[in-house]
Parts: sequence; C-alpha cells; structure tokens
Amino acid sequence: MRRIKGTYILIPLFCTLLCIGCDNEDTTLMPTQPIGFSTSVDDSNTRADSDTDAATRAEATTANLTEIGVFAYNTGTSYMASTGFAPNLLCNQSVKKVNGTWTYSPVKYWPANPNDKVSFFAYAPHSASVPSGGDQISAAPTSVTTNGSPAIIYAPVKGELDILYSLGELNCTNNHGTVRFTMKHATTKVIFKVKVEGGGSKTITGVSTECVYATGIKFNGSDTGITVRTLSKNRTTCTATNLNINAGSTATTVKEFFLPPDHMTDTKVSLTYLDGSTTKTIETTLPNADDWTPGKAIGYTFTIKDNQIISIAVDADMAWDAQEKPKPKYEGYDYVIATAEDLANFRDDVNNGKATNKNAIQIADINLQDLASSSNSSHTTDANDWFPIGIAEKPFSGTYNGNGHTISNLNLGGARYRTTAGLFGGSNGTLIGIHLRAVNITPLAILQYTGALVGYASGGNIAACSASGSINKVSCYNVINDGKVYATGGLIGSAANTTISFCRSDVNIGENGIITDRASTAPYLCYVGGFIGKISVCNILSCRSSGYIKLGTFNAPNQHIIRVGGFIGSDTDGSIGNEIYGSYSSTTGAIEVSFTGDSGSSSGSVQELLIGGFIGYTGSAGSNTYNCRACYSYSPITLIHPQLENSSTLMSNFRIGGFVAKIETTSRIISCYYGLDLKELKSGVFQNALTAYFFAPSSSYVQSCYYVSQGKIAQNIMWNGGTSNTRFNFIKYAPATNSYFTDYITKPWNSRKFWKETPANTAYPEINYDELNITP
Repeated sequence: MRRIKGTYILIPLFCTLLCIGCDNEDTTLMPTQPIGFSTSVDDSNTRADSDTDAATRAEATTANLTEIGVFAYNTGTSYMASTGFAPNLLCNQSVKKVNGTWTYSPVKYWPANPNDKVSFFAYAPHSASVPSGGDQISAAPTSVTTNGSPAIIYAPVKGELDILYSLGELNCTNNHGTVRFTMKHATTKVIFKVKVEGGGSKTITGVSTECVYATGIKFNGSDTGITVRTLSKNRTTCTATNLNINAGSTATTVKEFFLPPDHMTDTKVSLTYLDGSTTKTIETTLPNADDWTPGKAIGYTFTIKDNQIISIAVDADMAWDAQEKPKPKYEGYDYVIATAEDLANFRDDVNNGKATNKNAIQIADINLQDLASSSNSSHTTDANDWFPIGIAEKPFSGTYNGNGHTISNLNLGGARYRTTAGLFGGSNGTLIGIHLRAVNITPLAILQYTGALVGYASGGNIAACSASGSINKVSCYNVINDGKVYATGGLIGSAANTTISFCRSDVNIGENGIITDRASTAPYLCYVGGFIGKISVCNILSCRSSGYIKLGTFNAPNQHIIRVGGFIGSDTDGSIGNEIYGSYSSTTGAIEVSFTGDSGSSSGSVQELLIGGFIGYTGSAGSNTYNCRACYSYSPITLIHPQLENSSTLMSNFRIGGFVAKIETTSRIISCYYGLDLKELKSGVFQNALTAYFFAPSSSYVQSCYYVSQGKIAQNIMWNGGTSNTRFNFIKYAPATNSYFTDYITKPWNSRKFWKETPANTAYPEINYDELNITP
C-alpha cells in the first residue's frame, strides 16, 4: 500500500475507552490477533501562505486529529460489495486519541478462518464529537444489522468542518497486518483573499458565502473513494464574523471555508469591513459555477477599490488535493523505479557490475507479474522465477529506498541461481521502506539462504521493510560438516554484521514440506526462523514475525541438525555480539516439526533438534554471544514424532524451550516473556524422550524473564526492559519530502520509547512506530 505523506498514527483496536456509535453487537470471531489500525492525514500538502493567520485555517491534520469513526464488515468468504452486507464487526465505532494513544473498546479480532474477509472504512470527525449549534454530520448505517456501505450526511452546513474519509481497505484476511487508513478531504476548501487597490487598507471584519444546505457522502463499496450527492438545493449562508484582518496592496487570506462540492450558479459572497470608522458591506457573485470538487482547494482574490469589488481572480489549483503527493526528492538517487521493467533493468545493472553500489528510489507500487508481457525474454522469465538483485558473490552495496511502496507477486524457484533467494540475493547496502506482498517462493532445488526480502545480508542497514506470503518448501541440505549452513527466514535467510530495525514478516514457511537432493537415508541440516534463519553479529531492533513454520516430514533415523525459532532459528556457532531488542513472534507464528520412522540413536550431535518459541539456539561463542532484551513470544510449538511418544530413551540433543531451546552461559536474556504453557511437551508423552523448558534452560544470565504460568504481565516486563548500551542509526520518514531517510544522530534503544506505553491489551505489547514516524 502506498505510504501517503503525513505521520502514521498507530491505532490498536483493543482498548478500554467507552465507544460511541451504533448499537454494536459482538460478532462471533475466534480470538486470534487483535485488529490494528494506522491513519495518516495529508497535511503537509496544503500550501500555506505566509500571510495566512493560523486562526483562519481549520483543516484537519495528523497532529490535531483526535477521533475517527470506523465501519468494519465481516463478509465471511465473500467479497465486499456496496449492498448486501452490514457493518457487523464495527458500526460507527469511535476511536479516540487519549494522551497520545488511540483507544477504543471493545476489542475486535481477526477471523480465525484464513479465508474470511473483513472490509474497513473510516471518516472524521466522529459524528458524536461534533458540537451542537454549528456544522452537523450523521453517519449510516446505524445498526450492525443494516446493509449498505457507509454514508455521511452533512447538514446543516456552516463551513467550519473539514470532513475526512478513507479509501476502503477491502477484503482483508487475518494475515493482513495493520489496516492503514489514508484520510482524504471530502469537502472543497474555499479560500477568500482580499487586496486593496489605490493605496490604503481595509480591516476585514466579516465574510459570508452561500452554499447548499445538505449533502451526502457515500463510500463506494470498492477502494475508489466516495460519491458526493447534493441532498437539497436549498441555500444556506456560511458566515464568519469578528474578524480583524488588515488587507492592503498584497492579497491577504481572510477566511477559509470547508463547503460541499457543489458550486451553484449565482453563489453570493459578501465582505464586511471598516472604512475608517464606518462599517460597510459589499456583495458580489462568484464566477465559474460547478468548479468545486472533493478534496480540492480553490481561491478567490477580491480586489477592492472605492468601496467596490472591481475584480475577482480565481486560483483553481491551490495544492490542497489529497490525491496529490509531493514528489520525493531524487537528489542522490541514480535510479528512479516506477515499473516492474525498471526494477528488472536495475537488477540487471546491479548484477553485471554497473550499479552494484548505486542508489535507487521506488516511486510507485509494482506488480512483478507485469514482466510476463515484457519484450525482454529474460524479464518474461522473471514473472515466474525472479532472479535476485545482487548475489552472494557480488552483493548489492548501494541504497534501495522502497519509500513505502509495495512490490507484489514475487515468484521464485531458484532454477537460475541456487545460492541465495529473495527479492535481493545478497546485500550489504541499505534497504528501506520495501513492502513485499503475495510472495511465493517454491524452491525447485536446494537454496542455501532463502528469505522474502533478502537471502543473505552481509552487512548494512535494513529498516521499515515487510513481507507477506509464503516460502512453500524449506531447503534442508543433507551434508553435515561440509562447512555450509542452510537457512530460511520469513524476511531474511541469513544475516551477518547487519542492523535490522522496525521490520516485520508475515510469511508462512514450509507448507509443502522440505526439499533435499539426495537419498532418503542422507542427513538433514537446516536453520529456520519466522523472521530470520541465521544471524551473526547482528543488531535487531523492534521487529516482529507472525508467519507459521512447518518442517517435515523428516526421516527420524537419519542424521540431522535442525534449529527452529519463532523469530530466529540459530546463531552461527562462534559469532560474538548479537543484540536483539524489543521484538516478538505472535500467536499465529506456530511451529510444527514432524518426523517419521524409528527414533535412531539417543546421543551424538548428529541427531539434534532445537525448537524455541523465539530463538532456537544462541550459539557457542566465548563471550557476549547474545544480548536479548525486552522480547516476547506467543509461538505455539508442536512436535510430531510417533516413535518418541512414551519412549523412555532420552534424545540428549532434542531440546524445546518456550523462549529459547539452547543457551550458552555467555548469552544474556533479560526482561523477556513466553506467553504460552509447554506443560504438554514437558510432562506429556515426550517427557522422558526429550528435554523441555517452560522458558529456557537455567542460567544466571537469564534475568527478569517469565512464562505465562508465573502470572506476570507482558507489558510490564517489556516496559521495564531498560536501555541498550549500544547506539544505533535509525530510519525515519520525512513527510515534507515524502521519502525515508537515515537519521545519523544515533540513539540507544529504549524500552519506554520503542514499546507503546499503553497498548490496548497488556498481554500483547505493541511496538511504538510513532517514535520514528514509520509504518512497516
């Protein structure tokens, strides 16, 4: 989804504020993940004049927006339409900003069925928040059982209310992630200016204009916006009095009205002003009827001479169009990427050495399936099997600024390159603001490092990136001690010496099993993580994963080294200095590992299984292997191993931990939490066959950490996680230039800045994206 300029405000949908709206009955949904929102108001696009007094400008902005109304339709497996569905999930729900946090009640959750769809609409201000005596609005439907897409009635009109609406966020499923509303202006901003000819000045004390009495704003049952219809051709007069604005020879703004977009013929405007000590009123008729449209600003400059309006200048393009966005500044960028063909050409230049260290910015959403009709035959192949940008032997070392745009329908099989797989194969540069959607990676052969965004990150900075989709098969190579590791992660396959911040992975892994290329008796080796498969000397800050992991079915007698984590699979043995702060894996990030056949040997490192809800294995370095602080996991863990059920033979290297399965004594795990209970694995049918931990193996370096049965509140643990000793460079978003940039004034990670202070549900702490004005 395109990032509109303006600050995103995260609105978690699970708080305690009394809602104002329709009779909102509970819709029966299995409690999965709470639905989260963000909003942006296109405020920096308004071209403010230097002579405009702030008191005359009342448009809604990100900063002053304090309440919205939300409609949400759970349409089951059907797609949203304008008729036939009722707002059964949220009906004119009030969502308010309280002490900087957006809140509402009761909590609503995504449907448990992955095929069920929910569509969302929003408007502002909420109808119940509009004071009496001025502009009035009402919203429909008014019941959770009344069919129809939302509509706003604006009557009577006083011209002081900047009404906002969002494009519909339609047919979202439970892996959608945050629902992002882009709030747009529904009225016409009519700006009146005055200048005086012939010397002297006038003190403007009042302005009035005619407009229609009532208008209706109907949300289309698609993402095409709204339809505005005049409900009454009767006229009303909008008046501003008690003004005291001095107008001279330079055009001066005296009033801005927000009016229904219906400019009627013979619309009368009057100006009241002081001529010396005498109050005078003059009237005129506005020219050019039918030129008011939603989301547009139009200006009228009245020239006064000898107490008459002698001319009216019309500026019909005053840059208040919410559809327009400022163009990012391209200075410093060697490539501007607007199409799939542009991206493929850039990839070609990177891989042939022409652009390995160049900088690129993406300025539009891209669908890689557009390459199917490319005139370049190698690009046609990319539609079905994308060849990565950068390879392990020649990694990309420049900057790719996705700038909040999406790249959708990445299909990859690895038929042409097998070492690293992802949008980027190898990178040690800067990757920011890249959002992959509908990823489909199905290895045709063994791939050493696989991740939706990048296969192997060997350095650099990755920030504000996300991916959703699937990696359908997991490469489990079957040569142990060959010096190679085979790693798969939802966002990144493997990373070394890389800083990764404010990223997320909603990628499901392993639905179609594992892939090997040898006989069924050969060994297996794979590291798999919901976010990243393998790390070495990395900084990971405020990231999350929510995709599930399915590994199997493994032939149990074979040699195997399998390390799995809901967030990180494994450290590289021997690395020093990983730091992970403020990250989590969610309840949808379930882990399932399955075996068949006899259990095999009960000892020896060649039969190793490590499963952790957050981390599989922290590695075996001499000192400071890990510093993991203020992280949590709700990843369920399931083991299917029929031969080990009720077995009395202990598999000495089979370990399962709620948070981490195996931890070295030099690893520090501080203020972390596991939100589920591993009682069934610890004391059930596998109790004598493997070693299980409710949280982690006992260690003096595991401090202030808890699991669910200990009765602690996850939010309190995260909030008190402290501050990092290390300072990091963070990515920000600059609304004024509509692009991401790197803040080189480094900052430490701090739990009370980068976790929200008041999440909607204290069991599920939320990352505070507002701190850096970004939304991954």
